[in-house]
Amino acid sequence: MGQVAASAGIAATAWLLATSAHGAGNPPQPPPTPDLPYEVVDGLAIHAGDIVLGPAEAFERSGPTRAGPLRGLTPRELALPQHGATLWPHGVVPYVIDEALPAEAVENTLAAIDEWNSRTVISLVPRTVEEDFIRFVPAPAASACSSYVGRFGGEQRLNSTVGGRPCTREAMIHEIGHAVGLSHEHQRSDRDERLVIHDSALHGRGAGQVAPSSLPDRPYDYGSVMHYNPPTFETIPPGIEIDDYGRLSEGDIDGVARLYGHTPTATVIATHPPGLEVVVDGIATTAPARFEWEPGTEHTLEVAARPQVRPGSRYLFARWNDGEPRVRTVTASADRTWIEAHFITQRAVTVAASPAGWGEVLATPETDGWVTLRAPVRIEARTRPGTLVSFWRWNRWYPHGLAENPAPLVAGTGPLDVVGYFTFPAAFRIGSNAGPFTLYLDGRWHRAPTALLRSQAPVAARVPETQRIRYAGGRYRFAGWSDGMEVPERTIDPSRGGTLDVLLATEWPLEVVRRPPHGGSVLADPPSPDWHYADGSETTVTAVPSAGWEFAGWSGDVAGGATATALLDRPLAADAWFTRTRELRSGEPVAIASPAAHGYRFRAGTAAELVLAFTPAPGSAPAALCVRAIHGPLEHAAQSWDRLFSAGSIREQRRSEADFVAEAAVPGQAATITISRESDPPLDPAALYFVTLAHSRSGVAGTLGLEASGTAVHPPAGRAWPRAFTFVADVGTDPPAQSFELTNEGGSAMRWEASAEAAWLAADPPQGAVPPGGTAQVAVRVTGVVPADTHEGTLALELSGPAGAVAPLALPVTFVAVPPPDVNGSGRM
Repeated sequence: MGQVAASAGIAATAWLLATSAHGAGNPPQPPPTPDLPYEVVDGLAIHAGDIVLGPAEAFERSGPTRAGPLRGLTPRELALPQHGATLWPHGVVPYVIDEALPAEAVENTLAAIDEWNSRTVISLVPRTVEEDFIRFVPAPAASACSSYVGRFGGEQRLNSTVGGRPCTREAMIHEIGHAVGLSHEHQRSDRDERLVIHDSALHGRGAGQVAPSSLPDRPYDYGSVMHYNPPTFETIPPGIEIDDYGRLSEGDIDGVARLYGHTPTATVIATHPPGLEVVVDGIATTAPARFEWEPGTEHTLEVAARPQVRPGSRYLFARWNDGEPRVRTVTASADRTWIEAHFITQRAVTVAASPAGWGEVLATPETDGWVTLRAPVRIEARTRPGTLVSFWRWNRWYPHGLAENPAPLVAGTGPLDVVGYFTFPAAFRIGSNAGPFTLYLDGRWHRAPTALLRSQAPVAARVPETQRIRYAGGRYRFAGWSDGMEVPERTIDPSRGGTLDVLLATEWPLEVVRRPPHGGSVLADPPSPDWHYADGSETTVTAVPSAGWEFAGWSGDVAGGATATALLDRPLAADAWFTRTRELRSGEPVAIASPAAHGYRFRAGTAAELVLAFTPAPGSAPAALCVRAIHGPLEHAAQSWDRLFSAGSIREQRRSEADFVAEAAVPGQAATITISRESDPPLDPAALYFVTLAHSRSGVAGTLGLEASGTAVHPPAGRAWPRAFTFVADVGTDPPAQSFELTNEGGSAMRWEASAEAAWLAADPPQGAVPPGGTAQVAVRVTGVVPADTHEGTLALELSGPAGAVAPLALPVTFVAVPPPDVNGSGRM
C-alpha cells in the first residue's frame, strides 16, 4: 500500500475511556452489533484496517440489539456517516492535541488540519468547552494510525503514531477524513466497476480492508485521499494512478461539501492526475479549473487524443468519471459540480549497455519507449558472440537482484532508465538456489544475485538466518553454501573468479483467521510458532467452535470439513467461519419452539433437488419461511449472518433479504420451498444456504425439515486473471498481444467461447475447454485499424458445463490508438 494506506493499518480505540468524557446523565453509546467484518487488536474490534468500531468484548456480548442513532441500520449503512447523529454540527470539529504526542507527529497533525481547513467546508478548531471532540493521541503499542468514522460522542481518540513513529502528514489527512465522516473509497459497493482486487487480498487478515462496506454517492475517485494503493489493486482500465499525491482530491472536497449540506456553486473541471490539459469551450485549460456557470447552460469539454507528456511520463485519456466520451458536452447543474478526466499513465523506458558496444540490453515486450503503469517488463543483458566479455550488474536492483539476468521490472513511480554493465575478465558471481535475496558484503546491504569484480579485495559476507521473500509473501532460511560451508558468515575472495551460491530453504506462511474472532479457534498439526512451514509440506488445520457456535466452513485456500489439509507450496490464507446458526441435515427434522434460539443453514452437496418445509404447530403465530444463499467468498456475508438469521428480526426485513419465501399461515399446513436447477435462483452446490422464520410477534412453533433427492453434477466455475487490459499503440499499428489465464475452479469440465462486439478486439483461441482444476492460456489481440482515440470494449466469455450455461465472465479492454505527433483524433493539436 502507499504510505497513507500502510499507516492506516491495525487500529485501536478509546471507547472505554469515553465514559469519563460524558456526564452521568449522558453516557456514551454502546457499540453496534458486529455486522461488518473486523479484526481484534489490543482487545478492540477494527474494520478495514483503520476504522474503529469498539471493544471486542462489548461486541461479543452485544447480541442482536442496536443502540442510539445506529439502531436498525444495515451493514453498509453502518459504514456511512450520512445519518445526522454521526456528523459534526455545522462542520466544526473541536480537537485537542495530547501532550504525549511527539513533536514530529504534532507537526504532521497540524499540517493535515491546515489541509482540511484551507480546502474544505470543515473547520477543525481547538477545543474550549465542547463535549464532543477529537483528541490526537499516540497509538497503543500494537496499533497504528486510526479513527472512528464521523462523530462518535464525547472524547474520541484519533491515533496519530504507528509503532512509536509519527503518522505521516498524508496518513493524518486520511484519518481526519474518517473522523469527518468519510469511508474508504476502495470499499464502495460499486468499486468492481473501476477496480480489480487480486484474489490473494480477499482472504486472511487483510480481507476486511477490501470488503465492500459503503454505498456510492458520487463518481469513483481514484485520487481520493481515502483510497488505499496496495500492489494487489489494479484499475479499470489498467494504468490509472491511485492517490499518490498526499492531499485532498477535488472529489474529496466536493463530496465533503455535499455531505455537510453545502452545495458547491462552481463547477470544477479536473484531471487525474492533476495539472493536465482540458479544452473547455474551445479554450485550453490546465486542470483543476473552476467555472461559475449558469445552471442549464451547455458547455463543451474535450481532451486531446494525443498524449500529454511530462519528463519521464506521458498521459493518455482513459475516460471521464461519468463515463462520457472524450469529446462531450455538459449541462451546468448544481447536481454535478465535479467532472474529472482519468488518464492512463505511462513511464519512459530506456535501456543501454556500458561500455557501449560490449553487449546489448533488450526489453520484453518491445516498447516504443513507454510502458503502462504497473505493467511488467523483462530486461536481459547479452554479450556479443565470440568475445570474452561478461555481464556484471545493473544500475538498479528493484525488484530484482543486482546481477540477476534476465530480470523483471515493473513500471512504477518514475521512468525506467536501465543500464547493463559489462566487464572483462568475468566477474565473480554470488547467486542462490532460489530467487533474489538479501546479502551483506563488508556490512553493506546488497540485493543478490550480485557480482564482484575480480580486482576487488576479499570481502566479509553474511547471510541472515531468515529473510523475507520480497513481493512473494514467504521467507528464506539460510541452509549453507554451495561449497559445503554451513555458517552464514564467511570471507569471499573474488580474484579467483567463478560462482558461489547461497543455499536457501523456502518457507511459506499459513495465515489462519477466525471470523468472528470469538466464534472459535483453529489448531494446526504439526504446530508452528509463527505459522510458517517448509515448501511442499502438508499441515492439517482443525476449526474448533466456541460454546454456542458451529463451524460453517472455510474460505480462501483451504476447503473441506472442520479438519482440512493445506499443501504449503505458496502463501496460503484460510478463514474459518463460525456461526450461531444450526446445521440442517436431510431427513432429520427439528422442532422449533418460540422464541427460536437460532437460525439454520445447509449446503446442497451432491443433491439435484432440495425441499425445505416448515409445518406450524397448533396455535403458532403466522410466519414466513425464508432462505438466503451466500455465494462465492464468505467475506461478502461477513458477520451479518447473526443479524440476518437469529431470532427477533422484523418480518419485512427478512422477506426483502431472502432468495426464497414461503408463508406458513395455517396450522398443520406446511410452508414449502423447492430449490433445484430450474428454480430462481438455481441450486448452487457451492452455496451456503441460511434459513430463518420471519414473524412479527412471538408464539412461532412447529417442525422444520430438509429433504434432498437426486444427484447433481458439480458445475464448472470460471476465473480469469488478469481481468482487465490496456493496449497502447500508434494509430494503424497492432500492439503486442496480452494474455490471461482461464481457470476452472468447479467440479466438471468447462467449455468456453469468447466474443466481442468491437471489431478491433478478439481472443486467440476463440473457444476451448478446461478440465476441473485446469487452466488455459488465452491471448487478447487488438487491431490498430481504428481512429486515433480511446476505445473501450468487452471480451465476453460464455461458459458452460454438463448441465448447461454457468456464470459468464466479462473482461474490459481499453485500446488507446495514439495519433501522429502533429494531429490528434479531432484535428486539434
